[in-house]
Amino acid sequence: MNAIRYTALGTAVLLALAVPASPARAAAADDSPKVKITGLTFNGSGCTRGDDPLVHLENGGRRLTVEFSGFHTQAGLVPRDNAPRVWVPRANRNCQVGFTLAYSPGWTFALTGVDGIGFADVDQAASTRRHDTYYFAGMTQTDGFTTVTDGPYTGTYHHANTAAAPNWSECGKARGLNVNSRIQVDASKADRASLSEVTMDAMIVNLGWKRC
Repeated sequence: MNAIRYTALGTAVLLALAVPASPARAAAADDSPKVKITGLTFNGSGCTRGDDPLVHLENGGRRLTVEFSGFHTQAGLVPRDNAPRVWVPRANRNCQVGFTLAYSPGWTFALTGVDGIGFADVDQAASTRRHDTYYFAGMTQTDGFTTVTDGPYTGTYHHANTAAAPNWSECGKARGLNVNSRIQVDASKADRASLSEVTMDAMIVNLGWKRC
């Protein structure tokens, strides 16, 4: 039986698909700013070079969906091209996405949650970990979530993490939002003939909006 554990600077739950409830003072559905993406950056070993992730702004500016290709990692007895398999006890990859948004004056926003969607094949005594950190460019406060899946487990996953106390952007100052997602596999205690892996197919960044 698999076990999925959560630790976060917030509350994490496993859902089929969820958009966290908006903060009490956040904008109502019919009272929203006009939002558009004006800049994107991608950095990290999990961002496929020459094939940037696809990013969609949805739900009236309340959801940023990032679709990855090739964001995966393996540990255990890992296959290699035209070479014998090699034992890798631990492995990790990351992709940091930087968002620059333009929106109507008089509004502020916060990251209210991050979802991770993908596939995991985890052997007995192995585990995978997904760790998301986020921060506004030029500011020191960094928050994040961690989700751990213990093997044996094989199947898709959708981890939904909600920020308990969202950090709001400064009113009147446009700052980029950076979200760094890291996936890790630990096979150090697994059978030496086993292979464990995890893939990150999509990341959903949920945003809350309110007037200054």
